[in-house]
Amino acid sequence: MIPIGCNLSEVVLLNLQSGVTFRYLRTKDPEFLAGTRSLYHLFTKAFANNWSSTPRNEEEFLEEA
Repeated sequence: MIPIGCNLSEVVLLNLQSGVTFRYLRTKDPEFLAGTRSLYHLFTKAFANNWSSTPRNEEEFLEEA
């Protein structure tokens, strides 16, 4: 679901070795960014051993988003 009024700049795909594709939207909306951070923590915990590269810290993850 896309929050109404978001300033979207791109859609990013993260392909995990498990075959899961995680899509999220880049935005400047603070509430949506907080949700993205929550998803980051959820996915790093759930798929910690399935990243295609070494797990990175949250800031690097969000910067690449």
